[in-house]
Amino acid sequence: MKKTILALSLSAISVAAAAQNKAPEPDISLTGNFSLVSDYRFRGVSQTDKKPAGQGGFDVAAKSGLYAGTWTSNVSQWTATGASQEIDIYGGYKGTLPPAGIGFDIGYIAYQYPGNTASPKNNTRELYVGLSAGPVSYKLFRTTGNWFGLDNSSGSMYHDVTATFSLTEKVTLSAHIGIQNIKNRSEDFRDLKVGLTYDLGDGYAAGLAFTSVDLKDEKAGHAWFTNAAGKKLSGNGTVISLTKTF
Repeated sequence: MKKTILALSLSAISVAAAAQNKAPEPDISLTGNFSLVSDYRFRGVSQTDKKPAGQGGFDVAAKSGLYAGTWTSNVSQWTATGASQEIDIYGGYKGTLPPAGIGFDIGYIAYQYPGNTASPKNNTRELYVGLSAGPVSYKLFRTTGNWFGLDNSSGSMYHDVTATFSLTEKVTLSAHIGIQNIKNRSEDFRDLKVGLTYDLGDGYAAGLAFTSVDLKDEKAGHAWFTNAAGKKLSGNGTVISLTKTF
């Protein structure tokens, strides 16, 4: 009994000492990511003519919940005439609602296409607000101007519902459904995505995802989601990815 008490006492002292010696959590953290993907799909629609893309970004987050970041990917001429790159800039605030412990996320994102010569331009800005509980999250996006170059489409909204589950220590399953309502237009659509991610260690992860798009108006949708060569960019697709976070 004495030996047990002594061991517990020494263990408690060791834990306390480790806690005192542990470096304090930084007020501001910086993280980065880089990915290679077989196809860049935005809301289910290919942005690279169903060709590979290199993507990456950086995020800055404060303990207070404030955050900002930027992300970029190559894109095709179909996405934004005269542009070959997409640059996203975003910022917001994350926190938890007491006493239920529901997470929230409020922010603003700008999708920029340097060199874009379309009129109106494809550059788009959205406000978003999100809620999360356990493995499930919901986020609503609303444009503050035209939606990716479509006239008179300010106020378009996108509903994103995503669920993520850990199947094993290294394998994660995610399921997503999104509904895009484009104001004053007939190109509304719904997209679905199911994916698996495998943790390779050392910040690397491999992914496999299946995507599908359901167009509300097939005729209008085919006209909008087809490139100049007639290739349909809104159909079913499989995306393979390799990501490094640091």
